[in-house]
Amino acid sequence: MRQFVAEHSEIDQLWFQNSNYICLLAVANEAQLIELCFKSEKLGLRFSKFFESDLNNALTAICIEPGQLTKKLLSSIKLAFRD
Repeated sequence: MRQFVAEHSEIDQLWFQNSNYICLLAVANEAQLIELCFKSEKLGLRFSKFFESDLNNALTAICIEPGQLTKKLLSSIKLAFRD
């Protein structure tokens, strides 16, 4: 999240004022994250990538701007945590 705030502060401010919700979703592997980045870019969505230095700089997470396009893009991905 911190990376997204640094790269897209205007979106973060609007999100914080209007919603302030975070949804954590899980994919099976790095390839699926890369595919989500590609699709997000194709749709014109702003996003940030998170690389894990302890895992050979593997892509381990992304943060995508909130909105209806994002909701549609991610609708088939399961929640990371459920009570």
